Amino acid sequence: YDRSGERTADFEVGLRDPVVAIVDRDTGVLALGGADGAVVVDPSTETAQPVRDVGSVISLGFARGGTLLVIVDVDGNVRLWDAEREELVGTLWAGSGTAPSSPPWYDEVTDSVWVATSGKVLRFSLDPDRWIERVCDLATRDLTVDEWNRLVPGDEPRRSACN
Repeated sequence: YDRSGERTADFEVGLRDPVVAIVDRDTGVLALGGADGAVVVDPSTETAQPVRDVGSVISLGFARGGTLLVIVDVDGNVRLWDAEREELVGTLWAGSGTAPSSPPWYDEVTDSVWVATSGKVLRFSLDPDRWIERVCDLATRDLTVDEWNRLVPGDEPRRSACN
């Protein structure tokens, strides 16, 4: 719809009964979520990109100029979707309970997202160096090529995490 309330476009996005919608202020791209997942919509091209491998979505938030989408499921899981690659980057938090419908907030200065979930307010760094650092702490080994490609955001070249 335009500012006067006139319909400007109408197209199928493949999502039944969305309960949450958010617009990226930099790109105009929007994300919709509901009981059957999420979809990213680009109104300028009238395309809808389904977000795979997510459950019932309660809140959404964009980061890094619309290139990343933070997805919070009703069970409190927090996932990160790479909109450019059209793939799930991974789970930032395995929820334990419920999540409020308040949207995640992106802090450009620290390149972090803040998310309310599972009775907590959590901050997740989106800096690949921080993720790589944590890999060695958690796995006590370097990532395989497949793990690196799936879990490290961006186009960071593969390197040892356990220096």
